[in-house]
Amino acid sequence: MDMKMDSGMHMKGCFEGILRHADGTEEITRKDNMIVDAGFDLIFDRLFQNQNDGSANKVLQYIAVGTGTNEPNAEQTKLSAFLAAHTVEYFHTTGTKECKLVATFPTGEAVGAITEAAVCFCPDGTPSQTNGYGIFDRVTFPVINKLASDVYVCIFKFVLEPLQG
Repeated sequence: MDMKMDSGMHMKGCFEGILRHADGTEEITRKDNMIVDAGFDLIFDRLFQNQNDGSANKVLQYIAVGTGTNEPNAEQTKLSAFLAAHTVEYFHTTGTKECKLVATFPTGEAVGAITEAAVCFCPDGTPSQTNGYGIFDRVTFPVINKLASDVYVCIFKFVLEPLQG
């Protein structure tokens, strides 16, 4: 998903999911993701608002997965069918225009027919079915059947690039 900014920049986001089976084989899914309206609001708030307003709890520090199959739409604020969430590792090299958020769902966690993922924040702890959370973006993909013995790695990559001509 491309996000165009008036400053002559755009932001592109893509998703990669790697399902590692106990026997060492892997299934890899790659797809562009959609930044939802709440994600755009969060970007602008972070860039232009004083952060002493309690919004520090909106740090994008989780990736959530679910079993929902409806296509992403800009008005979404949650996954369609939440399954699990995990904290992310943040990777960015100073001077570059890209970053990655990576969450690893270990064996026994997020077991099920995974079809959606999102980068999210949670003001009150870890996102869950009952704990409120918000999403920055969302992607759907063909079903990934994660067994209890599998490990699932979700990678969201965001790239800022100058607009061409």
